This record gives sequence, structure tokens and C-alpha cells, in this order.
Amino acid sequence: MRNTQRSAFTLIVLLVVIAIIAILIGLLLPAVQKVREAAARMQCSNNLKQLAIAMHTYHDAYQHFPKNRWGPYGPTPGTDWEGWYCFSATVQILPYVEQGNLFQQFENLKTATRTSTWNNTGSPALQRLSVMLCPSSPRTSAAGYPGTNYAWCSGSSIHTGGNANATNANGVINNYGERRMTDLTDGTSNTIMVSEVVPGYDTANGVPYKSDAVFNAVVNKAFPTQAELDAIGADTATRVLTNNANTWAWYGHTTSLLNTAATPNWRYVAAGQGTPGWAHDGGLGVIPPRSKHTGGVNVALADGSVRFIADTIDLLTFQRLGHATDGQVVGSF
Repeated sequence: MRNTQRSAFTLIVLLVVIAIIAILIGLLLPAVQKVREAAARMQCSNNLKQLAIAMHTYHDAYQHFPKNRWGPYGPTPGTDWEGWYCFSATVQILPYVEQGNLFQQFENLKTATRTSTWNNTGSPALQRLSVMLCPSSPRTSAAGYPGTNYAWCSGSSIHTGGNANATNANGVINNYGERRMTDLTDGTSNTIMVSEVVPGYDTANGVPYKSDAVFNAVVNKAFPTQAELDAIGADTATRVLTNNANTWAWYGHTTSLLNTAATPNWRYVAAGQGTPGWAHDGGLGVIPPRSKHTGGVNVALADGSVRFIADTIDLLTFQRLGHATDGQVVGSF
């Protein structure tokens, strides 16, 4: 009888093949992740571009940018709105990001009582908007809230909440003043209009309050030094604010406003002083841009262009980019 031999994989050959496949997957995975992040960063840039163009369209219609505080506040006959129930500048540009119907729902609230405006089921403030969400950032806002990844720049000043007015806030958008394009004397290409935030960045989905002393020690509130910022960051938190980037519709810092007091992705968690309500209605806070992109954040400048700014940017340069009227040359960034 003739012996018949069958060819087959040996165990060693099979293990070698598996090892080669594992190596190829290991080499391919980072490349796939890079492609995904590049696509996510591009979508994020497109969102910021759309928001900046909407702001320009609003300016064309009204001859000024909106203030970050919209709605009746009382006591007003038939309304009974308290100040902290007001809405952000984002609400006012909804018609220019193809959300005219949603804007009309906010308009209808002007005759409503305050208790029906905010947290009730079906409130327009709870609507999730794709233009306000970055694909790179997880949806970690508090339950029931839509979350947001973009906030308007109030400038380099650490004045926040109720103190972020036309006098103390030196950026494009503030809570009480309506700035015009001509008010941005540093030039629209040298001034940040909007950048990124990350919902629920730290423990308990909030921003820690720091002691009044570390904020009051800042000599120039418009340009805190690195040493002053380090002192704020290292201070022991006593309480936690729990509305960090929960919604695009509310007008407080950490939700629809940020500042350039510290560089992007500051090594400390954003911090403020005050009492719950306006996200630091005590008045001072360090709320810098933050993103899930590696190495920096996207920003839209007041001229509508979008730039990626590295975490390593010089502190003073970044502060000047937020400050719309400091009269200093920014240079390259």
C-alpha cells in the first residue's frame, strides 16, 4: 500500500501566523485612531466655523453681537423671571444655524413663568444640538441635560458670572454688553470668539470653588500671572458646582462662556468663587478652553477663521488673544 501524506499547518506555523496578524493589527490600530481623530477634529472645526458665521450674520442683522443674557427678567407682569433663569447668546443665533423653529420656542417663553422655562420636560433648553457637540468629547453632562462642547469667549479677565459685564469682561461676548465689530480694536483676526469645553470634566461633574483670598490676590484681573494661577489651582476646593457644560442654553461661565485667563487644557480643573447659580456669581473664576483633542484646542477667531492652538502657547499671548482691546501685538501663535 502506498503511504498518503496530508499537508497541514503545524502548531508552530499557526502561532506564527497569529503573531503576525496581531502585529499588523497593532500597527494598524494607531493609524485608524489617527484618521478618526483627524475626522473628529475637522468636524469640530466645522462646528466652530458655523457658530462664528452665525455670529457674523447676527451682527449684520443687528449691528452688534448679542450679549450672553437673553430673556425677560423680573419682576415683570406676566413673567416672574429671576435673572439667573436667562439664556445664552447661543439662543439668539439659533435662526442662523438652521434652528429657527427652536428659537421660536424660546421666543414663546417670554410670556411664560420662570418655572416653565428651564428644567421642565420638553423645554427647548434641553434640546441636544449636533452643532454644539464635538465628536471627540464624551457625552458626560448631567442626566437630562444636552451637554455642550463650545462656549463664547468673555476675554482674558477672571471676572465671571454677574461680573462679566461690558466693563470687566474684555472679550467679544459678555453678559451685559452688546459689542460691535468696531469695538474689537485689536482686530478680528487676533481675537478669540469661541472655543471648546468638556462636559463634566472633573469629579462629581462640577467645578470646584476656591477661596476668595487666592482670587483677590490677583493684582491685574485682566492678566493673571502664572504664579497667581498656580496659587488658584493649588488651593483646596471647599465646594463643587455641578453644572459644568451641561447645556448650551444657560448664560453662565462653564456652560456658555469661558475665558483665556489660563492656557488651554490647564493642568488644574477650572475654578471659581461664589455661590451656586450663575457658575460663579461671586464674580471671579479661571475657566479656560478644554478639549479631548491631543495637544490643544480649536478656536474660532472673530474674523470667522478657525485655528488649532497648542497647550504650550505662551500664557500672555493666549490672554491677549482673548482680550479684544488691549492694544498689544499678538504675533504668531
